Amino acid sequence: MAVMPHTDLDRALEMACSLDVPFWPQLPNLSYYEDMYVQAAEHFPGIVLDLQKRTLRFSLDKFIEELEATMERFDDPALFDISETYSPYTIAF
Repeated sequence: MAVMPHTDLDRALEMACSLDVPFWPQLPNLSYYEDMYVQAAEHFPGIVLDLQKRTLRFSLDKFIEELEATMERFDDPALFDISETYSPYTIAF
């Protein structure tokens, strides 16, 4: 993964795929969802994401509320996927 300053998704993908070691570009200037921490926290219980303020924080109360449902899905690989909302493209190599 590499955080890039681009706001042009196609140009960032072209650059990422043109190097010897392709990488997954992250474009936080395009969308706050592209922030590395935001993407990693997508399905984590207790996360409070504020897109307007561009903040990500943790709520213990929300964590306790969401933990059981998260653990019930822990064997589901989709729980660990990044959704299209959090990453607007999919690269298949």
